[in-house]
Amino acid sequence: MDLTLSTRLKAVAGAAALLACGGLQAAQRVEINTTTSNGPLRAALAPKADLGESELKAGRGLDYPNGLRARRHEQYYQGVPVLDGFVVEHRQANAGTTTLRGSVLQRISQDLPSARPVFSAADILLQAKTKLQRFQTTDDTATLYVYAGRDNVARLVYLVSFYVQDGQQLRYPHLLIDANLGRVLQQWDGHMTAAASGPGGNTRTGQYEYGTQRPALDVSANCSMDSNGIITVNLDGEATGSAKKTPYQFGCPRNTFKTVNGGYAPLNDIHAHAGATLRMYMDYLNMPPVPLPLIGRGHPSNALDNASWARGTANFGDGESLYYPMVSLDLVAHEFSHGYTERSAALAYFGQPGGMNEAFSDMAGEAAEYHARGSNDFLVGAEVVKSGTAMRDMRKPSADGKSVEHTLYHRETIDVHRLSGIYNKAFHRLATQPGWNTRKAFEVMADANRLYWTKFSRYNEGACGVENAARNRGYGVADVTAAFNAVGVNCGAYRALAQQLHLAVLGRPAEAASLANAMSALQASNVDDYASELEPQYLAGNQPLRQLVDGLGNSAEARALYPGDHASFVRAVFNNLANRAPTPAELANWVDQLSTKGASRGYVALGVLNALATDGSEADFDALQRKTAMAVYFTAAIDTSAELAAYSGAKAAAKARAMLGQVGSATDVVAFMSTADQTLASLTAAR
Repeated sequence: MDLTLSTRLKAVAGAAALLACGGLQAAQRVEINTTTSNGPLRAALAPKADLGESELKAGRGLDYPNGLRARRHEQYYQGVPVLDGFVVEHRQANAGTTTLRGSVLQRISQDLPSARPVFSAADILLQAKTKLQRFQTTDDTATLYVYAGRDNVARLVYLVSFYVQDGQQLRYPHLLIDANLGRVLQQWDGHMTAAASGPGGNTRTGQYEYGTQRPALDVSANCSMDSNGIITVNLDGEATGSAKKTPYQFGCPRNTFKTVNGGYAPLNDIHAHAGATLRMYMDYLNMPPVPLPLIGRGHPSNALDNASWARGTANFGDGESLYYPMVSLDLVAHEFSHGYTERSAALAYFGQPGGMNEAFSDMAGEAAEYHARGSNDFLVGAEVVKSGTAMRDMRKPSADGKSVEHTLYHRETIDVHRLSGIYNKAFHRLATQPGWNTRKAFEVMADANRLYWTKFSRYNEGACGVENAARNRGYGVADVTAAFNAVGVNCGAYRALAQQLHLAVLGRPAEAASLANAMSALQASNVDDYASELEPQYLAGNQPLRQLVDGLGNSAEARALYPGDHASFVRAVFNNLANRAPTPAELANWVDQLSTKGASRGYVALGVLNALATDGSEADFDALQRKTAMAVYFTAAIDTSAELAAYSGAKAAAKARAMLGQVGSATDVVAFMSTADQTLASLTAAR
């Protein structure tokens, strides 16, 4: 359903364009991570960010048993909220310092002198729905924000949404529309899918009995499914777009309504599993997933092979050809957890934030199983599939042939349920680490969702939030880092770039200490986190960057590796980065830089890296990305004193160099991780 705006709005856009731009495109996103003495928040931020006419308003927060209080503050500019602008204030009881973490937009006024929009919310809503004249919409909203996309230009935008019943399909269009130009910047469908007795279960699980084999159903005295914060509704063939919320009532004391598609009384399972979900949230997070009551609805007329979250209700289809009724514990918890995300980060439902959104609900399903049963299987919907193992396998998401489990395979066009594999795989790795379990892994994900994630969070930003959440709870931050590194997600700024510099010169992953030093140097150089940004900064005389690059190029290891002529060095750098020899023109250019123009070997390695990353072939880029991913994975895996000691010296470097030499443009990095693990194990065993 494409909702491109009509020409009526565009007629005003020419005049509005002059109002939309206040001069230089000077807005800039600033990442905040600082500790300061207790005092006013704005004053503490002043050395880090020029907030100008912005203010910070206190919002949601968490109080931890260790005495830490974390409070999130939302950024506003001239009274308008700034999308993805926030600071979390961390204060320990009786401590004199405050730690601030977040991301704010500074110097907004230079792009946007006024926060008064050209178009009203009513105008934008009217135009957004011009293509929907034959449909009735409900829950129409248009909220004004300040937004800066990847181009770092501050704009006034409306976030528009409404529900549409399109035949049997309920849709929830979201549009991000420039409030001064009427231009659609982004659009996506936000419809998130996927003491009585009685039977439950299905043909796959077998029938079980509530009240004997499982705890009795918690219902009201007259056997209405409305008790202790849980309401269960029988849609009785109405579409999921129905507003029906009347609790289902049955003749006491036993509900057997109704056997359908191999499922035994699915309403019983919805009611019981909603209660189990609520208990998990209260025990683990001390809050419900959504404001009570939790409303679950079954037996819809549409979306049978589906479950969904819409209008504050969780809806569960009766299944069809692929599934039994969609009412297993993990699926019920999954849908209610979309509600938790909706009132926390409100992650957009496309691309990277959409993958995180779906993954969080999958994680909640596993947490509900773990809470209720003492263990979980990391298999999503395993109890309702009619064939195969599960809907999704968090242990190895790519097993279904569709899901991705590493960022190298991410594409924005992939369905969010398949993109969930990246965070799902990280969650499984974290939950199964020594000292961790499913509860602890879910706690840090849920805290990150509530405190640190934002509507348009990307994978790396999300991982930083999880690391912050682990730090708040006193859990192992390094374990979180390693779990995300394994799927190509890196919180640490400049981690991948620092590895690429080591790769270019030395042809191997960096040691942990060398990686940390390189990341610190890049931080001090204040460059953007892209290879293309380094060469011009180096040529401009950026001293921290020059010292890092030339230090690597002139290191004892580099001198020992490349004692020969300039041509041999250039060939080695191309092989290190792309597994190929330079073309004659490439070779001549870089040898000339060294022999007649006085360039350092470090600069030439940097220049080749920049050329391959920005102007190289697709094979060059793929090889570089895969080598970088494996270098990040290898260094992150070095997490014991024995491994740290083992990865040192010329012999260890040579083995790691040989390992990375096997990685090329077509390497399956997930499968190759076992080779990296074996290499590290052999180094450790040889000590």
